[in-house]
Amino acid sequence: MGCGASAQPVPATDEQKVEMMQFAVKEMMITIGTHAITNGKDVNVKAPLDQVGKIREFVTSTRAAAVESKEKMAGGDGKAAGAAAAVAEKAGGGMMGGMMGGLAKVAAAADQGLDAAGNAAGGAVEAALNGFADAIDAGIKSLDDAFDKVGDEVTAAKADDIIAVFKAVINDRKIDSPQTLVRGAAPHGKAEADACAKDAVSAYIADKAKDELIEKMLPVCKEAVQASTACKSWKKVIDSYNQANEKLGTLGEYGQKFKQEPITLDIDKYIVEQIVLGYRGLMATKEDAFRKAPATATVPNKPTTFERCWNVTDAGIVYEEFKKNHYDDFKMAGK
Repeated sequence: MGCGASAQPVPATDEQKVEMMQFAVKEMMITIGTHAITNGKDVNVKAPLDQVGKIREFVTSTRAAAVESKEKMAGGDGKAAGAAAAVAEKAGGGMMGGMMGGLAKVAAAADQGLDAAGNAAGGAVEAALNGFADAIDAGIKSLDDAFDKVGDEVTAAKADDIIAVFKAVINDRKIDSPQTLVRGAAPHGKAEADACAKDAVSAYIADKAKDELIEKMLPVCKEAVQASTACKSWKKVIDSYNQANEKLGTLGEYGQKFKQEPITLDIDKYIVEQIVLGYRGLMATKEDAFRKAPATATVPNKPTTFERCWNVTDAGIVYEEFKKNHYDDFKMAGK
């Protein structure tokens, strides 16, 4: 060999390859996460199903209590009945406060015993309980529309703050075996890369980083969440539920059997959690597109290294073929 022969490129070490892959994964996370947050209006948040189910059961129970109250009070003396009916009539108007006041006073008028309250009192209590049920039922029906708007409302108010939190969480995170998220299982060849889930990065964020994102997003989103239609509508329904539940418990044994435990869901945290989970679908769509064409991704740092790591086509670099000069481009040339 003559002195002009060129030296063979030095292979990159395993540590150097992992470091490049760690960078590439984080750039993917930040890029697809920023896309999702910016398009938060498309996040579909649903009202909390377990709690709504419990409230629906309560509405059914309240209507059953209304029927039973009328039956229990039937046949009482006219004096107690007349007093109860008069009080209930004064409460009227169909408003929640009026119904609560009427129900409490009807119960007080019937203090001699349910059987002594009479038909009029029974009808008054029945009307009041059904009024509670109607008001809560109407509130439930408005929840889906209210929650459907929350992603848009929070995004409009706090998108920049959410993005800043997201970037900080991702940049501070150490991702174990990042090469598996990019190139699949060992030995990370083309077959393994092709078999790698096309939403592996999005799934990692939703599964592994979710709790930290919720914890750190909540303080910056709290004001916007509390101002949202969803939060206001939910609290109105829960206030009605808890107040009706409390008054139901004043109607003797038959009222107690229909009473339920108060609902104490932290609705602010629930909304933020659902928004974070809702980002997954938006991130997954963008991740799949960038996996297919990594050069089309606009990343803030070192686009050459990003494209080299994510390009698993025949035109790309096989994982085992990464060289030290690729690492030097990444570290020294800022490519």
